[in-house]
Amino acid sequence: MKRRQFLHSLTALPLAASSLSAATRSDSVGGSAALRMSVLPKGLGPGSTVGIICPASAATAAEVRDFKDLCTLWGINVKLGRNVSKRNGYLSAPDAERAAEFMGFIEDPSVDAVVCARGGYGVMRILPMLDFASIRQAGKIIMGFSDITALLIAVQQLSGVVTFHGPVASSTFDPFTIQSLKSVVGYAGEKPLTFTDDRLTTLRKG
Repeated sequence: MKRRQFLHSLTALPLAASSLSAATRSDSVGGSAALRMSVLPKGLGPGSTVGIICPASAATAAEVRDFKDLCTLWGINVKLGRNVSKRNGYLSAPDAERAAEFMGFIEDPSVDAVVCARGGYGVMRILPMLDFASIRQAGKIIMGFSDITALLIAVQQLSGVVTFHGPVASSTFDPFTIQSLKSVVGYAGEKPLTFTDDRLTTLRKG
């Protein structure tokens, strides 16, 4: 998809996925009614494989170690992207290499989810290089936050795949985050989440 066409498609849309237009979808993955339906990725469980990538700023293998250990505890395999622990100025790697790393994990049938190692800056520079039809066909969990939000919005708007605004692999995984993450990516079913951190205080009840 050409950069100008991509930017026009993305900026012409509201951020709500429910309002995705048929005209924009036809520019990305086709205009049929079937392709306009959202794709909900399958949940993760023992034996699943998560790919960790650096589509924006750099992160080291040491910084994602806690997330790797958590995956191991859950019986989930981890593949590190080739740009983890690389640095190219304030980015992990040149734009084309970061886009190729992302699409490589999307198109790798052995990988079930793609988790970004860090936000920072730079993910918007690779968006015009992505194949949104391929992303839709793969239908994988894609997760991150901060700068990665631009990627999540683009994927949901232009491919219809439901994305996950959640921790990056270099996040701090406290008990509440672990509980929330497992409930969402493992599809453990709906249940209320309660903050247990006693440092949080309600100043005025709603």
